[in-house]
Amino acid sequence: MSATFAKREATERSLDDIEIITGGTDPANAVYPAVLNTMQELDIDIADRAVRDWVLSEPKRGSSARVREMDTKVQAHVTALFDESGGR
Repeated sequence: MSATFAKREATERSLDDIEIITGGTDPANAVYPAVLNTMQELDIDIADRAVRDWVLSEPKRGSSARVREMDTKVQAHVTALFDESGGR
């Protein structure tokens, strides 16, 4: 989720020279279904993305409502990161 939101944020700010790199400590083999569904609700398809975890509770253990809550937190963190770094 974080890489997808970061790419969208960079595009919206016309930051074409930004390279988005993410990583996790214990990536899964596939994106969790609840995460896929939540992102699809936002018209974002991440089915073909490599899996990366951020320091949040595991989405596989959460409902779609829990994933939406995480999604809101991730978006806020990504936007704040761009704001702090002086992104347009």
